[in-house]
Amino acid sequence: MYGKVTCDLFNIAERLKKINRDYRLYRNNRDMRFEVHGGKARTPSGWTLAFVVPFERLDARVLDYALRTRKQNYTQIEHEIARHNDAIQKSIFANLENKKQDLEDMLTFATRTGRTVLFTKNYTKEF
Repeated sequence: MYGKVTCDLFNIAERLKKINRDYRLYRNNRDMRFEVHGGKARTPSGWTLAFVVPFERLDARVLDYALRTRKQNYTQIEHEIARHNDAIQKSIFANLENKKQDLEDMLTFATRTGRTVLFTKNYTKEF
């Protein structure tokens, strides 16, 4: 199921060891992905999963990803995730505010004219 990668085109396995001497590169044949394991633990294999390589091929991006996800960069990554989540939340709230305003406008129009307005017929476009 797992195959240890010791030799590859760009020597990624060896170069990962320069980043962290405990890193070991494996190919997970069941899930068809590369995984980096490192650090001793009490597991059957004896190694813990450090990260799953998010790329299909082994190249310099793997080394950049390994450097970026190091423990020393934890606070920076945490702040980046928080900023990203805040931006998503603001976008969702802005979208909800726009929809709320549209509904208020429709209600105002419906009550002003004294007749019921059918939302699906008058305010949506059929594609």
